Amino acid sequence: ASKFLQVEQDNRIEKIAELLPGYNCGACGKAGCSAFAEAIVAGEVPAISGCKVIKPDAKQKLKVFVDSLVIEIICNAITLKLIKKINHEK
Repeated sequence: ASKFLQVEQDNRIEKIAELLPGYNCGACGKAGCSAFAEAIVAGEVPAISGCKVIKPDAKQKLKVFVDSLVIEIICNAITLKLIKKINHEK
């Protein structure tokens, strides 16, 4: 039953939350760092400028990680278009 009712966790949210300071201060406008991480993944907030208390080194790590997500999304979109073109789909 536990597998049936299990909710898949988005690993990107967890990774981003780990990169955030963990103060849960709400300065970003969200309830805490986990909520801010969810908003980043959903594209609702700017990842780099949204957190007001992040240290410069952590900010750089967050930027690199979020940039890699964007690149992955672009690559997936291009791959999907190529597959559709090969299969003569619209």
